[in-house]
Amino acid sequence: MCNSMAERDTNNEALDQVEKATDAEPVKGKELLASEKRKRQLSEAEEWLRSPGSSPKKAKSKSR
Repeated sequence: MCNSMAERDTNNEALDQVEKATDAEPVKGKELLASEKRKRQLSEAEEWLRSPGSSPKKAKSKSR
């Protein structure tokens, strides 16, 4: 019976951790990137997409 109580305590602790994690703010894409190079590349790509005259279709046609 002690084993069952220990498992129940462990499950409750895990549940508490999940509840705390899901209450947190979502993590943005840049925050998930470990490499500074990748963060810079993402920023440059986002800037390029916001710039006038840029469209994904044009980018694809240029690469062919």
